[in-house]
Amino acid sequence: MFCHKCGREFGNNEIFCRRCGTLKRSEQESVLSSSGDERLAIEHYFKRGFRYETIAHFLEEYHGISTNVRTLKRRLRQYGLRRRNHVHSEHTVREIIKREIEGPSSLLGYRGMWNKLRTTYNVTVHGHANLTRIGSRYIRPSKG
Repeated sequence: MFCHKCGREFGNNEIFCRRCGTLKRSEQESVLSSSGDERLAIEHYFKRGFRYETIAHFLEEYHGISTNVRTLKRRLRQYGLRRRNHVHSEHTVREIIKREIEGPSSLLGYRGMWNKLRTTYNVTVHGHANLTRIGSRYIRPSKG
């Protein structure tokens, strides 16, 4: 099945398009009215770094959930999602990086690893210099 917005092919278990964030049509047809589905959609867009206004727009357009930014922020607090993540020790970040490097993320550069930490583990390493210092033995420099 392909995304009706951007044309990217969906993976087996994907319900959101990785490129544009659109919900699969088959998933759209089942009305997203329960709070669990609303939470799934909010978490999906939030973890991908979309701005609050954009998330509210996507919820309205693709999920039929009308909300304003203030309500969205309140829900994010209820779900324990914050833009400024909890402080993680360097040891924890280093262990996550090592685990990722041993797997399919072995070819990621600094930017790719920073994004992986942010989206998968909800860990933010502030500044390229900090990530360089923490993961210098494991991460390849990004090209570009």
